[in-house]
Amino acid sequence: MIQQKIKPKLPLKDITINVSEMNEKERQEYVGNLGQKALIYFNGLHIQENDLKSVKIHSFNFLPTIEMDFTDKTGTLDDKSYPLDNSIVSVFIDSKSEVYKEIRVDFKVQTFEVLKKKTGGSTFRMMGTLNCDYLYLQDNIALKDMTSYQAMEQIAKDSELGFASNLDSTNDEMTWINPYLTGSQFIQSIAQRSYVKEDSFMWTYVDFYNNLNYIDVEKAIEGQVKQDSTHAQDYQIEKKEKSAKAIVLTNDEAMKDSNTFFSTAQIINRSTEMSIESGYRRRVHMYDISGNWSEKAGEFLIFDLDSINTPGSENDLLILKSNSNSAQFFENNIQHEYLGKLDKDNVHLDYLYATSQNSHNINNLQKIALKLILPKPNYSLSRYQKVKVAFSNQATGITAGHINSRLTGEWVIIGNGFEMAKRNAGRLEQVVTLVRRELSPDRGEE
Repeated sequence: MIQQKIKPKLPLKDITINVSEMNEKERQEYVGNLGQKALIYFNGLHIQENDLKSVKIHSFNFLPTIEMDFTDKTGTLDDKSYPLDNSIVSVFIDSKSEVYKEIRVDFKVQTFEVLKKKTGGSTFRMMGTLNCDYLYLQDNIALKDMTSYQAMEQIAKDSELGFASNLDSTNDEMTWINPYLTGSQFIQSIAQRSYVKEDSFMWTYVDFYNNLNYIDVEKAIEGQVKQDSTHAQDYQIEKKEKSAKAIVLTNDEAMKDSNTFFSTAQIINRSTEMSIESGYRRRVHMYDISGNWSEKAGEFLIFDLDSINTPGSENDLLILKSNSNSAQFFENNIQHEYLGKLDKDNVHLDYLYATSQNSHNINNLQKIALKLILPKPNYSLSRYQKVKVAFSNQATGITAGHINSRLTGEWVIIGNGFEMAKRNAGRLEQVVTLVRRELSPDRGEE
C-alpha cells in the first residue's frame, strides 16, 4: 500500500461564498449540498453547477489537470474578474462520507478562451494544471549523497507537497544534479534513472491530495487483492472503517445503485503496436569509462533486458508476448538501445540501465488498458491501487449474465478522474483507467 510519509503544507486559496441573504434553513441546505458535484471557484466567482457545460478533473499524467466549459451569467469575467497571469481556479469535491477525505485542489489557469460571446452570459473554456510554484520554476541545485527516495522526499519538503510511497529506500545513492530544469522535469528525471532491484520499476506523479507519489510499480502489481490492501490509501482516509471490504468493480445490473458499478467499459488493446514499437526484449549497450583500465581503456557492456512477468503467470495466465504460432517473431523482435557513457565515479551503478528498465516495463504494462465510467464516484479508489474487476456479459441470449473470464480479474488503476457533462445530465461521474499485464484464459483455454 502507498503510505503518506509527509503531509502536504501547500497553501490553498480561500473559497468565500456569501450566504448572508439566505435564511437559516436555506443556508444549511445550501452548505450541505456544496461540493456534492464539484464546487468551482474562480477569481472571486462561484461558478454555479447549472452554468457548467462540462468539467474534467483528471489525474492521468504527472500532474492533476482541469478542463471546463462554462457560462458566466454575471458578466464579471468579461470585466473586473477577467483572468490575469497566474490566475487560480479552486476545486472542492465533498466525498459525503465520514470515512474519506474531500478533494481540495487549486489549479493554475494555463489557457482561457471565449467560446461564445453573448449578452446575458458568455461561454468560456479554461484549462489548468496543479498550482505548485516549485514545479514550474527552474533551479540549479545538487542533492548530495542521496538515494532517489531521499531526493524525492527532500523535493516534497521544498515544494510543500506531501510525500507518499510504497517504499522505504532505493539502491541508487549519488549526487542528483538539477542543471536548471523545472521542478517537474527534475522530479521525473530522477524517477527515470532510479533503481531498487532487477525486478522493480519506478514511477512518480502528484495526486488530488497534493502528495508527490514515488512508487515501485511492480510492488503495486504484486499486491494481493484482500481486505487490508485494497482499501483507500491512508492519505484519503478521514476515519478508519471498522471492516474494510475488498473492492470489486462490476457491470452487474444488480449492483447498479452502488459505487462499485461501472456503466461503460472501453478496452484499449495496444499489445501488437507496443510490441513493434518497443520490442519484446531490449539489448542495451553502454560504455563504462571506469572499466578495464589494466588495458588503458574503458569497457563496452551489453545487457539483455526483458520486461517483468507476474510470478506464476506462465502457468495460468496469457502473457502478452507473441503467441504459440509466432515463436520466430518473438525471438527476433529485439530493440537495440545505446545508453551512452557510464561514469561510475559520479552516478550510481545502474544509472543508465535503470532508464531502459523503467521505460521498458512501463511501456509493457500499457499493452492492455481498460477505461471504466462509474456513475457514482467511489472515493476509495486511487492510482496504483489493485482492484478486482468482474465483467458480466450484458448481451441477450445464451451468454446473458455470464462472467467474461478473459477480462475478469485483478487490474491496477493508473488514472483517476471526475467528469460532469450533458451526457450524464450534469452528474459527477468517475473515470478510471486500469491496466493488466496478463489476461485470464477463456474457460475453453484453461
